[in-house]
Amino acid sequence: MAGLVVLLLAAMLAVVFDYGHWSRIAGEMIATGEMRTLLQENRELRANNDDLGYELTKKNRALQVAEIARGDNHAEMVNLETELSDLKEELRFYREIMASTNVGETPTVRGVSFHPTGHRDHYRYRFVLTYLNKDDSVAKGRLKAVVHGATNGRLVTFDIVEGIDGKSDSLDFEFKHFRLFEGFVQLPSAFEPEHIEVKIVAAKRKKPVFSESYAWASVIQ
Repeated sequence: MAGLVVLLLAAMLAVVFDYGHWSRIAGEMIATGEMRTLLQENRELRANNDDLGYELTKKNRALQVAEIARGDNHAEMVNLETELSDLKEELRFYREIMASTNVGETPTVRGVSFHPTGHRDHYRYRFVLTYLNKDDSVAKGRLKAVVHGATNGRLVTFDIVEGIDGKSDSLDFEFKHFRLFEGFVQLPSAFEPEHIEVKIVAAKRKKPVFSESYAWASVIQ
């Protein structure tokens, strides 16, 4: 009888031990599963965070591009307004020329302008000649333009041909009705212009057929 009791107790203990063992294993498995779930959620959160970071970066970049675009548009707008202003000034310049153009026997200078380019002593020049005569003939000759001024207090004359770059128009002419001379000229360093003398020397004529002096300040545009 005592042996049976011992066996029953041993069996019960085995069952209890086995239950505890499997219960612990089950708990570990549950904990492991929860850990895996947490790790998976953590990975997903990290992935989501990376996605959000990418989207945020992309949106920030889009905002930067938009700002740059707005800046470019502003710069373009400024350029267009400047060009429009220049065109209006040019239109006024030519209207004044045409309004003063009359029939004559010799070619005449109707417009003189010098526009600073932004570089020291460097200008874009423009001379407009007209020739309207009864015979509708061709004018031939040469335009001469000499700037009078001073350098360090010393009187100096400067023929603009000496400072015209290679891409500018030659001052020789052969035209009917209208001729525009346009180009760039570099004046001497430290030269202070006072006035410019413009002449037209027609072919087969010894004396200029046109001669006029303009104050430098009046021809600066």
